[in-house]
Amino acid sequence: MIEPIQDHSLPPASDLDIGALSALFRHTTNSYKFIFFMALLGLLKRHHFDSSRYYTYDEITVEMLVIAWYPHRFFGLSFGAQDTIAQKIDALELRFSISIDRFTQDQPALREALHVADLKEAERLMDFVPYRLLIPFLESQLQFIDKGAWMVFERAMPAITNAHFEHARPLYRFDSDDYRECTSIQWHPDWGVYLERHFPTIDGWARSHWLRYMQRRNPDAMILHETLFPAEQV
Repeated sequence: MIEPIQDHSLPPASDLDIGALSALFRHTTNSYKFIFFMALLGLLKRHHFDSSRYYTYDEITVEMLVIAWYPHRFFGLSFGAQDTIAQKIDALELRFSISIDRFTQDQPALREALHVADLKEAERLMDFVPYRLLIPFLESQLQFIDKGAWMVFERAMPAITNAHFEHARPLYRFDSDDYRECTSIQWHPDWGVYLERHFPTIDGWARSHWLRYMQRRNPDAMILHETLFPAEQV
């Protein structure tokens, strides 16, 4: 069971904006930010915290679907009234049979099945969340950008993020300044070091936030850590 971790207890770092990190989930109406960030953490760990590597939207989408698969398929949980990740999973119509007792062992097979599936619709998950997650790191640079107008903010975000990458140190930058050409992100090296050093704490913090979010969206269900995450195999 994950113990709740308060935002003010995140590990300090004199050269990084920990306040911005703690504000990642400040405004959330859907599950996307939680699942996107956990997907990024999982990929970073799997690739040995290589911050020089570009993490593609395709592989991030797959990781998001893997994370959402378990609570959706086994427990039928709601991710939010306007959230579409469950519909995107169902639309794939994957012929993938898994046992609830062996889900962790079967995750690589699920990941492979998703990699070869038609993810055109699921990749719409990347239309907004990679850009909106970074808002806390670039508040001053974004003060004159209309965040409510359709796609105005998203189209402006890659160039703003990349231009202030060294000074503002957001979590990551984009592989293009042009929104239409963005296909991957690259971690800021300082955040890569921080996350490697404090990974269990940050991972637990993100999971705790998602657990509380899912409990609010499913008030009639008892949401436990085991409801969202399959038991680790020994």
